[in-house]
Amino acid sequence: MNELSEGGGRRPPAGLDEASIAAFRNLPIPLLVYDVETQEILVANPAACELFGYAAEELRSMRIEDLIDPADLPAHRATAADPGPRFRLWRDRRKDGTTIWVEAASAEIPFGDRRARLVVSVDVTERERALAELRASEARLRALVGSIDEVLFEFDRAGTCLGIWTVNEALLVAPREEMLGRTVVELVGEERGRPITEAIARVIDTGRPETIEYDVDLADGTHWALARIAPIAGPEGRPRTASFLARDITSRVRAEQELRRAEERWRTLVEQLPAVVLVERPSPDPREILVEYVSPQIEPLYGYTAEEIRSDPSLFFRTLHPEDRERVIAANARAEETGEPFDETYRVVRRDGRVVWVRSTSRLIRDAEGRPQEWVGVEMDVTAQMEAQEALRLAEERYRLVVENAWDLVVLVAPDERIVYASPRHLEVLGRSPEELVGLSAFAFQDPETAAAGRAAFRRAVERKEPAPGQRFTVRRRDGSTVVLEGAGWRPILDERGEVSLVLGIARDVTDLVRAEQERRELLARLVSAQEEERARIAADIHDDPVQAMVAVAMQLDLLAEECEGSPALARVRRLRDSVGRAVTRLRTLLFELAPPSIEAGLAQAVMELGARDDGLGFALSVEDRSARELPMEARTAAFRIVQEALTNVRKHARARHAWVRIADEDGGVRIVVEDDGVGIPPGGVEVSPGHFGLRSMRERAALFGGRLEVGPRPEGGTRVTAWLPQA
Repeated sequence: MNELSEGGGRRPPAGLDEASIAAFRNLPIPLLVYDVETQEILVANPAACELFGYAAEELRSMRIEDLIDPADLPAHRATAADPGPRFRLWRDRRKDGTTIWVEAASAEIPFGDRRARLVVSVDVTERERALAELRASEARLRALVGSIDEVLFEFDRAGTCLGIWTVNEALLVAPREEMLGRTVVELVGEERGRPITEAIARVIDTGRPETIEYDVDLADGTHWALARIAPIAGPEGRPRTASFLARDITSRVRAEQELRRAEERWRTLVEQLPAVVLVERPSPDPREILVEYVSPQIEPLYGYTAEEIRSDPSLFFRTLHPEDRERVIAANARAEETGEPFDETYRVVRRDGRVVWVRSTSRLIRDAEGRPQEWVGVEMDVTAQMEAQEALRLAEERYRLVVENAWDLVVLVAPDERIVYASPRHLEVLGRSPEELVGLSAFAFQDPETAAAGRAAFRRAVERKEPAPGQRFTVRRRDGSTVVLEGAGWRPILDERGEVSLVLGIARDVTDLVRAEQERRELLARLVSAQEEERARIAADIHDDPVQAMVAVAMQLDLLAEECEGSPALARVRRLRDSVGRAVTRLRTLLFELAPPSIEAGLAQAVMELGARDDGLGFALSVEDRSARELPMEARTAAFRIVQEALTNVRKHARARHAWVRIADEDGGVRIVVEDDGVGIPPGGVEVSPGHFGLRSMRERAALFGGRLEVGPRPEGGTRVTAWLPQA
């Protein structure tokens, strides 16, 4: 500033008189001049030096941009080339680094031969700081208002709405602009609006705040609100309007309503329960019960009314059965002393003398400090349950006697295969006592082959939690001999969690039965062998005599036909020759059916030759053999006869174009399926038709060898015959 001050060493710019220089130097407003082209500060008055904290020489060595906060430099540079007057609010930097807010007005002025700009600066830092704090306070207030689910209104004495402050428009009965200037009565109606208007008027008249509750209809239904009404003083100090701060309490009101409904439902439920509900005060005398509440069900259980029970503290204990009285009194005294729950089952003698069983449970309720307040309990008639338990005990005793005297062997086995119980019958059958068997594996004395299958079935029962089928197995007795047992299967027993706790096994000694079955099979084998031998003998006799004779007759008829050439008798001779030929074919078919030559080669081979006979079956036959081994000869012959009879029925009755025979292993035997695509089984089945004995014959043959036979429709059409014969 020396340019314009005494001793400044720089001459004043042309055009400035002494009055202007004095004014520039002495004005209390910060002034400075800078070169528009170079941005260099040319001169500054003492007020500017004081504002920025620099000496005049320091300022003259700086550029105007050195005083501007970096954040505002872009805005300064954007307007630097504009020659017109400018007004701005931005931040400048003092020498000590602090930031100040400055309102600056500038205009270009002549300064010698330079383009210069005079800047007038006003420090508004305190104002801006106050404004920032005000904005922050407003923001906090706005956030506070936005964070609470409340609405602030201002009403005059007539209930006219003068102002609304809320961030939740959903709490308003109408849009904000429609509510302003309207009265409460106009907004919510006379019935709801009149009490609110009267409360507002009272607050303004008395100057005392009030709190009211009211309800209004909003878009999503009826809402309840709690309002705090407070007076707002006018300029003269008297209330002219009132603030109305309303809080939505719908959730609370609905909760209270639900609580009342719940209490009503609870009372209704308690009085409908098949149990007695009691509320008692703690009693210093264990022989007395101080009843505060008892449900009406007390009378059907005890024969006494609720009022009689409440009015006589000792009545409860007088009704106790003599054999249970001291035990129950001791338990009650212990509960009163320790605060532990009371839980007893005992007998009560009703007013009419009948004895009933009662299960009584109660819990002590304490206050916040832990002091006993009341006992809440339930009593139930468990007479039927106790009688059922007694009946169950007697039934279990009977079942125990049945098991211990049963002809069968009964075991209970843990999931790890250990025997935990064995019936006494084991000693007689196996020569081993139950005590000896407990703790051993259930498969300890089985032969290895059947033990593996039995163990697999046992594991399935445990893992799947469902019964597993039984099997026949051999067990070694103590003396080294063996017995054959027929198992009824493994049946898992589940605990209360649904897990397998034990597995029940039942088996029967079938050694004599197995021996009888073996003898029966041997007898059947001899019977079948005798039948087949007789068939073979008959076939041989037919082949040696009738067939040979009929062939000779056919040859003679051929010769006779040659001699009758041209004679009227020739036609009769030829017809006779054809009849003899057909008879020979039928005899040869009968020979095959009586003694199939390929049965020793296998069942499938014999069936295929059956389909390849000279006269044919009348339909196409497919044979599929997937069996790993052949049946024994006797069973194989029976299987062939079953297939033969089934195909005969197809030929006679089915009118089929195709038939299939499938042979496969199944369940320790062989399954044979004969299917056709014919007309199927007529209503009522073949068995009801007179003269049809084939189905019965097939079933009898299967049963003779311990097998089974089923006949039914084929899903694709036609008939299906299924036979199963055991290998053994």
